[in-house]
Amino acid sequence: MLARSAMALRRAAVAPAATSARAALSVTAATHAPESSPHPSTHRGSTFDVSSLHWSVEGAKQSEFQPHPVFDPKAIEDLTIEERPPKDMVERMAKGTVTLARSGFDLVSGYGKDMNRDKWLTRFIFLETVAGVPGMVGAMTRHLRSLAAMRRDRGWIPALLAEAENERMHLMTFINERPDNGLVFRAMVMGAQAVAWNLYFLGYLISPRFCHSFVGYLETEAVSTYTKAIASLDAGEIPEWTDKPAPAIAIKYWGLPKDATFRDMLLQVRADEAVHCRVNQKLSETDQTAQNPFIH
Repeated sequence: MLARSAMALRRAAVAPAATSARAALSVTAATHAPESSPHPSTHRGSTFDVSSLHWSVEGAKQSEFQPHPVFDPKAIEDLTIEERPPKDMVERMAKGTVTLARSGFDLVSGYGKDMNRDKWLTRFIFLETVAGVPGMVGAMTRHLRSLAAMRRDRGWIPALLAEAENERMHLMTFINERPDNGLVFRAMVMGAQAVAWNLYFLGYLISPRFCHSFVGYLETEAVSTYTKAIASLDAGEIPEWTDKPAPAIAIKYWGLPKDATFRDMLLQVRADEAVHCRVNQKLSETDQTAQNPFIH
C-alpha cells in the first residue's frame, strides 16, 4: 500500500504553481521495488523509504511566507484609524471585553508613563505572542467545521492563517531586539496564550461574529500602541532606536530597502494591525457561510 502511494506521488511529481506564495513545489518519491518489475507499485515485498521523499521550494523572494500586504512607507506615515462605535449588543460586548482585557494587559506589560526601550519591547513582545492566537484558532475551527460538514469554507481559512502568521512575524522581528526574555516572562506568555486560546476557541464555537468584532476592537488598540511608540521614537525618547537598522528578517518579510530603519519597520507593523482591524470588522458583518468578502 505504501509502495502504491509512493508511485502515485512519482506520477504526480510535477511542479505546480503555488501562486499564493509565488513558489513552485515539487515532490519526488522512490521505492525499493525492482526496476525490472512491470508493476513495481504492486510488487510483493517492496518497501517505501521515507527518506526518499524530497520536498523542494523554488521561487521568488519571500516564498516561505504567507501572502501579506507591503505598504509604501510614504502612504502609511500618517496612518490613523478611528474606533468604530458599537452598533448592537454583540459589538458592545466585544468592545467591553477588549477594554477589560487591555486593563489587565497594561498592568502586566508595564505600560504607562516614562516608557523606554525595554518597556516598549515588553509590550510589543507580549502583545504579539497573544495576537497570533485568534487567526490560528479561527482558521482551525473553520477547518474542522468544513471537514465535519463536508462543504467548502469559501476562502476564510487562508485569510485567517495569513493573519496569524503576520502577527507571528511581528514577534520574530522584535525578538531580534531582545532574544532572551527570561523564564518568568515566558511563563506569563504561555499562561496568557493558554487562556486566550481556550476562551477564543469557545467563543468562536458560540459566536464567530463576536470574535471577529473583538479582534477588530483589539487591533484598534494595537494601532494606537504603535502610533504612540512611533511618536515617542520621533520625540527622542527611545535613543536606542534612532537610526537603528531594521532587522534582516523584517527587510526580507516586508521587502524593505536594505537601509531601512527600525522606524520603517514599526510603520509596517502598524499598517498590518490597521488591516487586521478592518478585515475583522468586515468579517464580523459577513454571514459565516458566505464567500470571504475580500476574495473576488
